Amino acid sequence: MSHSRMFTLFLVIGPFSLVAPSSEAFEAKLRVDAALTDINRWVAFTDGGWVQVEKGRLEFYTPSGERQRSLNLRGNEILSAPHGCRTVGVISYADFQPNTLHAVTFDLYGPAGQQILRLDNPKFASVIVSEAGNAFVGIDGAEGLPHSVLRFCDLTGKERKSFEVERFEGGGFCADGSVFLFETAADGLQACDVNGEMLGTIGRADRWAASADAGVVVRVLGSRLLFYRDGELFQTFLWDDRDGTVRAVALSPNGGHAAVISGSRAAVIQVDSARILWDAQSKATPWNYRSATLTDNAALVAFGSDYDPGIEAEDRHLRSRCEVFDGAGQLIHTEEGQPARWGALFPQVRFDRSRPLLMFVDRDHIKLLSFE
Repeated sequence: MSHSRMFTLFLVIGPFSLVAPSSEAFEAKLRVDAALTDINRWVAFTDGGWVQVEKGRLEFYTPSGERQRSLNLRGNEILSAPHGCRTVGVISYADFQPNTLHAVTFDLYGPAGQQILRLDNPKFASVIVSEAGNAFVGIDGAEGLPHSVLRFCDLTGKERKSFEVERFEGGGFCADGSVFLFETAADGLQACDVNGEMLGTIGRADRWAASADAGVVVRVLGSRLLFYRDGELFQTFLWDDRDGTVRAVALSPNGGHAAVISGSRAAVIQVDSARILWDAQSKATPWNYRSATLTDNAALVAFGSDYDPGIEAEDRHLRSRCEVFDGAGQLIHTEEGQPARWGALFPQVRFDRSRPLLMFVDRDHIKLLSFE
């Protein structure tokens, strides 16, 4: 519950598993390879297609890059959905003043551009749409304001429940859309079901991640990783601060394994035992880990990294990399990208929760790989 093969410079230490994982032979097949040059706003769907905002139009593309629908936009639009989504929210504003946002319309669309919902003058000012495409939460007011109202809605726009929180700091659905996790300045990480019924409070978190159904949640607090099952703390793992602070953490769909990264170290942990199965290091290279994802039983693990040789380098942040490892910690595939420009969207990697399908997204590129 919060991507031509090249020689890799990462040094893999291991495998040195206390509970030896099995190693399967996987073959990577590139299914989608699409560049989105000069596009600032876009979201990738789970099948590798995408939607983008370009020159006053909302355009939907197939995984092969064919435009399948183009719609006129009303004004200042924001796309609301994570990469790998099944539906995308489009919210239109009359202005961009952060403390007085006024939404004119809110629409939900499917991957082919089919309209699922239209709300005129919605009560909320921003929105978080579930990856699974089954619900959304509207938020009154911008993040960080003294008070916000969370409105839990179904795909018909019907408000199931709403309640006020103090200093909302962001949130998201678990992968299957059944639980919404959110953070407030006062209480930290909290969880509700899809109807807005409170499930519990977990506490302050520097980072967090959830299994597909949010049955297992991990929160990072300093150098500690705290694991919860059904809201109860059941395991703790201590990260070595000499490897840098934890930058991101990911859980497998069933919550049995975790992938943890700092800038220079990546590790795979068996959650119940809090044991490191294997790890990788990049201390001697100009690559920094930025994201992680894994399948059940850690059969496949992928790390996204960003090229950063130094602040003076002209090609800083202009190369991205995805490395895929098998269950024994052996590197089996490498993809590299060259974003057209620097941007805040560092390489993201994401395995589909039910298929060995990997999405590798950087600033302006989508790659979708299957492993068979």
